[in-house]
Amino acid sequence: DVRAYLSRMAAVPIQAKRGCPFDCVYCTYHMAEGRTYRLHSPRRVAEAVARLASQDLRDIEFVDNVFNSPYEHAIEICRALADARPRARLQSMELNPRFVDDALLDAMEAAGFVGIGITVESAADAPLKGLGKDYTAADVHRTADVVRRHRLPCFWLFMLGGPGETKETVRETLR
Repeated sequence: DVRAYLSRMAAVPIQAKRGCPFDCVYCTYHMAEGRTYRLHSPRRVAEAVARLASQDLRDIEFVDNVFNSPYEHAIEICRALADARPRARLQSMELNPRFVDDALLDAMEAAGFVGIGITVESAADAPLKGLGKDYTAADVHRTADVVRRHRLPCFWLFMLGGPGETKETVRETLR
């Protein structure tokens, strides 16, 4: 219902894949979608975005559980979007810091992304381990350095109080 989206100025969700191989302790994606990736064709994803944009649905959010995993698929999606040049404002709130680098953010900027979100949960190793994350606090800091070199606004998502969290790990994350 295009009019409903337009009247509410809502971002249209789109998925470029299904499945999640990660073991985050709080997440149910792998139960709902399975652990094996089922990747949509980058060309077909770009065509879908262009079709939505042609109907004036220009705010589009990639809602994949982790947009940038697998990394090469995310790069291919961005290349297909850059080639298609849909008149859309793209965003994704689900980037894993383990797979963020300059090449990815360059590709996202070229594709038309106007904002990103990085779900880091913590910037301290004990809570990251307790949450079943596949990255470390050093990866979070490296990702912050990469983000600083780019013009994409970034929303950081943190979760306080998880397994292994202490007052000191909260302070470490806030620092």
